[in-house]
Amino acid sequence: EALVRAQNIVLEMSSGLDHESNPDLCAKLSSLYNFIYRRLVEGNLKHDVSAIDDALKILNYQRETWVMLMEKLAREKQQINEPDENPANQLQDVGVSLSLSV
Repeated sequence: EALVRAQNIVLEMSSGLDHESNPDLCAKLSSLYNFIYRRLVEGNLKHDVSAIDDALKILNYQRETWVMLMEKLAREKQQINEPDENPANQLQDVGVSLSLSV
């Protein structure tokens, strides 16, 4: 049951790709999801633990990537919502540098 559920989740992930917004990325992810799906099916039908392990390794890597992305976006959002009080730092944050000559 768990393998069939995992297969359905991978199919849903694949069908949720928006190929219009980024065709190259979606094509790569679609291929990856198809590989994962095939390994899960093979593991289920042949009781092949190594096939299931292959799929799990990739899914775990994908999960770690999403976690890192979400953490990065949260940090960026926090920086936008809580700007630095020092005006010089604010300018540097947006890519403006100040030069003072004495």
